[in-house]
Amino acid sequence: MKKESEYVGFVTYLLQNPHDNCSWIGLFIIRHDHERKGIGTIALALLEGRLKEHKIDRVRLCVQHGNIKGASFWNQHGFHVINSGFDNRNNRIDIYEKAFR
Repeated sequence: MKKESEYVGFVTYLLQNPHDNCSWIGLFIIRHDHERKGIGTIALALLEGRLKEHKIDRVRLCVQHGNIKGASFWNQHGFHVINSGFDNRNNRIDIYEKAFR
């Protein structure tokens, strides 16, 4: 993600995860010095637009358990927990999903 000529974060996503056939946001990171300036909200809106162009009707992601700031961001943007589990490093995670209208 760029703001003017400066990189402020990055995002990765899968249109279709082969394990569950759902779209997933892999990484969504805003540089610390650019947090709380609305960049994440703008970037998420752009990503959701791109997913909708591909006829995607929902997207999932995971948040490490205890990441209060991350969980709050996703909750504020319409995501909700659908499951919990462990990642490949045995860290506890919550799986979030958002359905598009």
